[in-house]
Amino acid sequence: MITVMSTSMKSNNYTKSVREQYESYPFPPRDPEEELTTIKITDIDFIGKISHYCFNGKLNPEKQKLRFLVAGGGTGDAVIFLAEQLRGFCGEVTYLDMSQTSMHIAQQRAKIRTLDNIQWIQGSLLDLQEMDIGEYDYINCYGVLHHLKDPSLGLQALASRLKSNGAMGLMMYAKYGRTNVYYMQKLLKMINSVEDTLATKVSNTRTIIDSLPETNWLKCGPIPFWGDAELHDSHIFDLFLHSQDQAYDVMKLCEWLDSNDIKLIDFAENKSLYKPSTFIKDQCLLKKINLMPLKKRQAIAENIAGNINKHIFYAKKSSNNKVASFDDVENIPYFCDGLPFEPNTKSLYEIVKNASPGSIVTINFPNTQKQVQVNISTYTKYFIKYIDSRTTIKKLLKLVQSDPDFRMAPPKKAQLLKDFEDMYTEFQEHDTIFLRYKNISPYKHYRQLQNIT
Repeated sequence: MITVMSTSMKSNNYTKSVREQYESYPFPPRDPEEELTTIKITDIDFIGKISHYCFNGKLNPEKQKLRFLVAGGGTGDAVIFLAEQLRGFCGEVTYLDMSQTSMHIAQQRAKIRTLDNIQWIQGSLLDLQEMDIGEYDYINCYGVLHHLKDPSLGLQALASRLKSNGAMGLMMYAKYGRTNVYYMQKLLKMINSVEDTLATKVSNTRTIIDSLPETNWLKCGPIPFWGDAELHDSHIFDLFLHSQDQAYDVMKLCEWLDSNDIKLIDFAENKSLYKPSTFIKDQCLLKKINLMPLKKRQAIAENIAGNINKHIFYAKKSSNNKVASFDDVENIPYFCDGLPFEPNTKSLYEIVKNASPGSIVTINFPNTQKQVQVNISTYTKYFIKYIDSRTTIKKLLKLVQSDPDFRMAPPKKAQLLKDFEDMYTEFQEHDTIFLRYKNISPYKHYRQLQNIT
């Protein structure tokens, strides 16, 4: 592992109180020894998902020397997950964080995993433009920019290190789903205004949480909060006591990205909550709303939902559409529950094989706790039967046509494509199916990533 101590920590490109917080309360709290049994999956950093949304399904870690940057790496979840996915390949990951304590924890986790493909930098992301570190295919910046005094400066710094065809995975706080959190932050600023130590502020916070009546917004707001017994001090501080914290609704988020010449590719989690059709069933009204610009439709859905507390999304500098499409029949579809299903997984087929056309089947994905409502058509179970992480859409259609059940009357390709699109859309809305190009090997599944000896 290469350690680079950046000269950026000699600059003033960070807020003293923010750095003090993360030195005292590294976030998220992690025990390096847990690496022996568990790998933390940061959903937005699954290479297959990045490839699907940002590189037309053609990201190839086996053949390409991929470079990833985690800006604001904290205690290491994203950097460990990305580096483990690149193990055995020629790619590399750069970790950047201003907290020495956080970086030390991340390094201990990497040491236990014997990862040697990480470059370590202690520094501020605001100094990225001055660092001699090259450009990156993908940059992760999860929950960092909204803590800056000027998030635009941070976004511009990230963009300066992004390849022209690269992409970013970002998380920004969402306004409405954090309403109760901001009421609590305001309360605690009043109570802790006379306190000097971080530990006392945390202690006071726990006391206040235990004192809250059921009528308090924290307990009855968009995402109810029921107690602090299981929360580490780091969680308490990051959620309620952070010195800088600003949130965005969809309209503000899009305007902010546009003002910095960055294009939103798509939201990477809770996509159904950004669609008015999830909530509005009146077709006449829905037809009118669907004529509105996309970001306005998303803003309408966000206001209806009321519980989106994080905007998690992919973004890029160019306006070229790079999302993998089922229109390219040389793409390979594969099911995913945070990570790809292992080869020859038949569990989904067992769920739908006896379902009647016209029925609706609920499929649970236990790792991500997602539920997908699947409208069963004549061909749904056959698509699921033949999706095996190795078969292209083109070959999949031929397999269905030649299935013994259709020996006497093989279905037409056009009808199969229409039914496949309907099924694919239902799964894709929940990120439980992705596409990769035919000449790219399957991305690593869980057991491959957790094979520590």
